[in-house]
Amino acid sequence: HPQALKQCSEWLRSRGIEPIDAYDTAGSVKNLASGTDLPKGCTPENTCAIASDLAAETYGCEVRHSSIEDDDSNFTRFLLLSRRGVTKTDCEGVKCKTSVVFTLEETPGA
Repeated sequence: HPQALKQCSEWLRSRGIEPIDAYDTAGSVKNLASGTDLPKGCTPENTCAIASDLAAETYGCEVRHSSIEDDDSNFTRFLLLSRRGVTKTDCEGVKCKTSVVFTLEETPGA
């Protein structure tokens, strides 16, 4: 994912790693684990994915390096939306910035 690559750009550059954008980080791990839908020239043997430990565990992959972000105070949180109430999580006392991004089709009434 472009954002994950930007957050780790110095680490990648310092090792001479050529980044390739993908749609999402966990999906990249899934594709890598199955060996399907990989970019041209990429194989499970010569390719790694930047993703969470949970993605590696879910798809049976090995975590090769941890904490590769350029700024260790920069991380992603997810916002839960529901028609019913969502219980409060363990964000007490944590400064948060929230961005909500979505797209709509360019049709009347969208």
